[in-house]
Amino acid sequence: MSANGQTTPHAVIGLWKVVTFGAPGLVGFMLVTGTLHTGLMGRQFLDAYREWWARLGGWLAVYACGWVLLFLLVAYMSAWLNAFVVQEYAKHHYRLTVSGVLLWVASTAYGVLFGRSSATGLPIPDAPLKKKIPRWAARATPYMFILGLLVGLSVLSARVAAVLYGEPFTFSAASDYVDLKVAFAWIGFAGAALLLSWRVDINAFSTHLLYRNRLVRCYLGASVPGRQEQPFTGFSAEDDLPLSSLQIPLTSSESELKARPVVLLNASVNVTRGNELGLQTRKARSFIFTPVHSGYTRPLPGRLEQESLFSETARAGVEKPGTENGLSLGTAMAISGAAASPNMGFYSEPALAFLMTLFDVRLGWCLANPGKEKWVRGSPDVGFLCLLRELFGAASDESKYVYLSDGGHFENLAVYELVRRRCKLIVACDASSDSGYKFADLYNAMERCRIDFGVEITRMTWHTVPQNGHVSQHFDLCRIRYTPGNDSDDGVLLYLKPALKGDDPEDLLGYCRINQSFPHDSTADQWFDEERFENYRNLGYVSALAAEKELRDKIADVPA
Repeated sequence: MSANGQTTPHAVIGLWKVVTFGAPGLVGFMLVTGTLHTGLMGRQFLDAYREWWARLGGWLAVYACGWVLLFLLVAYMSAWLNAFVVQEYAKHHYRLTVSGVLLWVASTAYGVLFGRSSATGLPIPDAPLKKKIPRWAARATPYMFILGLLVGLSVLSARVAAVLYGEPFTFSAASDYVDLKVAFAWIGFAGAALLLSWRVDINAFSTHLLYRNRLVRCYLGASVPGRQEQPFTGFSAEDDLPLSSLQIPLTSSESELKARPVVLLNASVNVTRGNELGLQTRKARSFIFTPVHSGYTRPLPGRLEQESLFSETARAGVEKPGTENGLSLGTAMAISGAAASPNMGFYSEPALAFLMTLFDVRLGWCLANPGKEKWVRGSPDVGFLCLLRELFGAASDESKYVYLSDGGHFENLAVYELVRRRCKLIVACDASSDSGYKFADLYNAMERCRIDFGVEITRMTWHTVPQNGHVSQHFDLCRIRYTPGNDSDDGVLLYLKPALKGDDPEDLLGYCRINQSFPHDSTADQWFDEERFENYRNLGYVSALAAEKELRDKIADVPA
């Protein structure tokens, strides 16, 4: 302290050194002491205790490193920028600042545009160095963005603190401004964040609703007779309907029961964090919406049985205004197709989750866990904790609210739940972008069904494998072996794949020569023109006609 009672800069710096390095230093001292203690105990120290101390040491080291990095950014980053940029390179200060910001923006754009391209996708161990560099760059850019963002927030917080402190901003750290007004300002910011997360529904203010409303208008609104849309927006509340309204009444006759389909909508409940080793690659479970019940299953620890976590669809979110009749068909449909989400099953990456949450690329949905008591609340009352889970890629099925996304983040052909129900005839259309005909979605479905249900799916035909650029047929047949040794219990999977035969209509073959990506355009392209849409429609029609006879024969073989 100075003679007039003011805090000196040296005192402030000393205080923040203690805060930054004091706690990690104590942790390090404890770890060294524990290591010496464990070693000196020698043979008297059991392996189980040694493992316990090793795990404790590992987690304490992780938290200590995180503590140091956080306070280095908050308390020192602005001062370092002042020392190394503003003072050392005063003449080129603005050039360096602008160049750094432009480089940061360009690297972020590269990661967003090319992070999922064929050149930067799956690793190829034998690829030359020049082909590996784009992938390394794409994987590094999210971390560069996060670092740049944190540095920018550090400078911004220092600037706010300087204004409140009443001094001109000179790239000093926020920690240099010790004043009650500054402390109250940060408390106010934290309170505002909690208030907003309470008043603003985490699901209502995301891109999910933008996506859902357009899906509903496109696919459900088309079947509403005499549709009366809102003149300005083009939407209508009458387009959507409660999913529970599609239940088959118990009073239905036998012929009505056979005629009405059972609606199943597949989604993925994300489990990107957890202790279950079997989910370290999957990072998701299958979640199913039906008109009667919705939920998922998971294995009981140490047992062969499955735990069913289901609740009534008609009661999902009934306490929230607008969902008094439960979850709507449009919401379930949009969740089932929520391909771009911070948590995406086996596609999940922590850095990508951070970016997508920050830019609100959140087509997924935060729903009350059907195994918990909050089911009737629907979405969380205070969404701040759920948003943090999205931000850090830490979704779990143990929490009161689960994060749901595209069913393809678990199994993309929607075969899994039909095999669970032991269906005898399954028709699956693989519309993924698979120009190399690697059949990844089919093999993924085979693996999931074999591991989880003990059901083997094997290909009986290989017609959809191209030879000289064309396939011999638009579909393949697969055997579903539900009970080993009992052929009468087998089922059939009729597998349709977008491909071209040599005798397909000439305009289809000609369009493929003009547009070489057809029929495997990227699913990111959501803006087909009339010509492209018509050729895909025509290919679907041709494929269905080719499978018609086979399908009729298989239907006739299925017992009534």
